[in-house]
Amino acid sequence: MTMANPVKLLRTKRSAEGMLRTEWMVLAALLWMVSLPVLASDIYINNLIGSDLLDGLAPERISERTGPVKTIAYGLKIAGKFDRLIITNTGVPYRESVSLVGKHSGSELKPFVIEGNGAILEGAEPIAPEKWFPYKGNILVFQPKRMSYPILFRDGVPMDRMANPESEEGILRLKPLQWCQYQGLIYLHLQQDESIFELNLSFPADSVGITMYRVQHVVIAELTVQGFQLDGISAHDGVRKGLLAAVTCRGNGRSGINVQGTSQVEIINSLLGDNGTAQLRVDEFSKTAVIDTEIIPSDVEEILKASQNAIVKEENSQVEEGPDFEN
Repeated sequence: MTMANPVKLLRTKRSAEGMLRTEWMVLAALLWMVSLPVLASDIYINNLIGSDLLDGLAPERISERTGPVKTIAYGLKIAGKFDRLIITNTGVPYRESVSLVGKHSGSELKPFVIEGNGAILEGAEPIAPEKWFPYKGNILVFQPKRMSYPILFRDGVPMDRMANPESEEGILRLKPLQWCQYQGLIYLHLQQDESIFELNLSFPADSVGITMYRVQHVVIAELTVQGFQLDGISAHDGVRKGLLAAVTCRGNGRSGINVQGTSQVEIINSLLGDNGTAQLRVDEFSKTAVIDTEIIPSDVEEILKASQNAIVKEENSQVEEGPDFEN
């Protein structure tokens, strides 16, 4: 009978004990890491008193280095996972376009948050009166930088638009304070004896207000996003567990909110209105839940046709079963 090699058995026993010991050490390390508090920062943003030379760690300037930053874009640049951006509503719109990518993510217990506090993110910029040129009669013409999904504002409100004419003769059918687009130009009919210098007109200068791409557990709350050429807020692709709460998306050229690709977004207690072609734009494979949200004018039928994963619940209703955000 062959005898077992005692040295080999000893080595095998020690190897097994070593593996077991290693597994317990790894498990203990994981438990220790889970028990640690998530390190996160509050980053304060103020477009009046802030500076992008500061660290953003206080709502007021308290030292040469510490105080609010000036722009949302810089706040996002210095932010890390699980952080919270607190935007001060100064009454002056934030005129910028920003993006959330990979590092701007959180977790189930600690999401990455943008708190708008009722502030406005504005995509339109004023049109200098000298940019308008006489056309015929009281009709003026203006050439914008961006022509896709145009929208013309007066005092921040979308103006009445006439359907695009098929010929130059159609331009003459414009009514006073009505505008149209024809061959890359914007035409506006002034009222009798009215000067272009009396009007506060603006036009989209940036494409999208907030773009989210491959982020997870993100909350955007109490923010108005308006005046952008394409979309107010766009979940471009790969967004998981995105929550838009008490946001207002209005007066954007294409849509108020755009949910594309495999993105998963929940919209709660929000307002979508006066956007160009759609209030909420969804892809076939995106997953979108809309709860207690006002849509003006309502395009719920189009939303449901566009995506079988979209669910819209009216005000004060309860969602018994929403999109499966786990898959």
